[in-house]
Amino acid sequence: MVNDEAMVGRGWRRVFLLEVPICLASALYWLACPDQALASIHGIAHADPVHVSLLAQLAFVVLAVFVWFYGRWLGSGRVQLRPFRYLQEGLILSDGLLIWAAIASLDAGAMQAGPAAGQITMAGAWLAIRVAFLITTASTTTTTKESK
Repeated sequence: MVNDEAMVGRGWRRVFLLEVPICLASALYWLACPDQALASIHGIAHADPVHVSLLAQLAFVVLAVFVWFYGRWLGSGRVQLRPFRYLQEGLILSDGLLIWAAIASLDAGAMQAGPAAGQITMAGAWLAIRVAFLITTASTTTTTKESK
């Protein structure tokens, strides 16, 4: 039987709650200062409306998913382990892709060195945290035979 009653512990919820203000600050920066964000990250000296619109759309997704949903879920105090593990598995994929994208963008001259290093460092750190979480919570979600 699968343990669907297991919950994410308070310590892990606190760790993952750290992502919420980081995401909030990033999204607000992108919305409030799109020209500066695009210039400092991608070297786009004069952002056109298309770039600004794409950055705003990204900010809206980050605000809705990571600030609103993720923050509410983690702050609720009752986070079921199994779906949270699934989310973290998906975010590991995202972290890995963000690292790859920063390296590829840097190589193509589409990203500045400082922001690329920051993206690689931040995504790498969260990837390591997520892997540690999945390893330490694996035994709680394994399938076992039901006792009779």
